[in-house]
Amino acid sequence: MTQQLVFLLRMVLACLCGAAVGTERTVRLKEAGIRTHTVVALGAALMMEVSKYGFTDAAAWGGSFDASRVAGSVVAGISFLGAGVIFVRGSAIRGLTTSAGIWTTAGIGMAFGAGMYAVGAMATVLLIVLQLVLHRFVGGLDGVTLTPLSVTVPYSPGVISRVKELLRGQGLEIHGCRVVKGSGEDMVLYLTAGSREALQPETLAALFQEDPEIREYSIG
Repeated sequence: MTQQLVFLLRMVLACLCGAAVGTERTVRLKEAGIRTHTVVALGAALMMEVSKYGFTDAAAWGGSFDASRVAGSVVAGISFLGAGVIFVRGSAIRGLTTSAGIWTTAGIGMAFGAGMYAVGAMATVLLIVLQLVLHRFVGGLDGVTLTPLSVTVPYSPGVISRVKELLRGQGLEIHGCRVVKGSGEDMVLYLTAGSREALQPETLAALFQEDPEIREYSIG
């Protein structure tokens, strides 16, 4: 009975650490949040305990077993689960950090299932700190959708800057601009606009139609 209580304690600790990681993801409005990470940690801890202690009776009867086999299967199985939260939208890829977090949370659950309490706790703290710090300092382009635009305007002073300001007013970031001579006195601006939300073509169309200097435009 004492050993069963120890197993229960390990699973509870794995759930708490998984929930801690999931809380950070929930605050970031990610697809996989508290429930997903908690369940992943619980399942990993349970499978690790089964891997280590579920076949001791076979050893007692003289049988042979590989304690690492179940653990290795957990790592492979969690990889498929993590792949399910990766989305490709346009030229942006979302969910990579969440997927990696799920995979690492499984490792945290396995650590507690194996009785490596300090390792599991330290891994939890490191994972949360890394996700917070990396999001703050290197996540500038994470989740940005890039959309190509072409805008035909007449040659006039400051027209390029004005088009860029028009797009920035809609919350878009300009990541590239190329100017090509058009027909007559026109020129074509090939721009790359970045946005963190899905770009609505109808909004841009209405914006361009209101400007008399924009002769033609193309989105995408």
